[in-house]
Amino acid sequence: MKRGETLRQSRLTPFRDGDFHHGLLMFPALMNDPLVFPSLLDRVKAQAQDLAWRPFRPGVDIVTLYGVIGETRAAALLRYQPGAVIPRHDHAGLEHILVLQGSQQDDHATYPEGTLSVRGSGTSHEVRSAEGCVVLALWDAPVTFLTSENGAE
Repeated sequence: MKRGETLRQSRLTPFRDGDFHHGLLMFPALMNDPLVFPSLLDRVKAQAQDLAWRPFRPGVDIVTLYGVIGETRAAALLRYQPGAVIPRHDHAGLEHILVLQGSQQDDHATYPEGTLSVRGSGTSHEVRSAEGCVVLALWDAPVTFLTSENGAE
């Protein structure tokens, strides 16, 4: 988009529900134009139950926005049930987490709605949500889980 140009005036194609196939956003391997998700926050708040959620970890569901989780650069919405935990994992690259609803905790702090946290390459943490939450997660490299699902090393 050019400076001062609105989404409707630009040649960008906004995200539509029909763009999903089995919860994955379909797009060409080589993109010349950016993916655009207008009103994502409003949609998550108003229609979260209607998204194509699938199980990710016990108590955590996922909607992949692009990429292949655990294999490539990727982005996803994660929905934590109250008390859900993502086991400790290492970051091979950057991880950006934007809390869209509720709050999320890790070894360092509690992150309320609206908080953006960024983890660097070589960091690790366990993530949980006491009250439940929905987050937007962006990974520029896959993560490696350090414990199994049941917490054993």
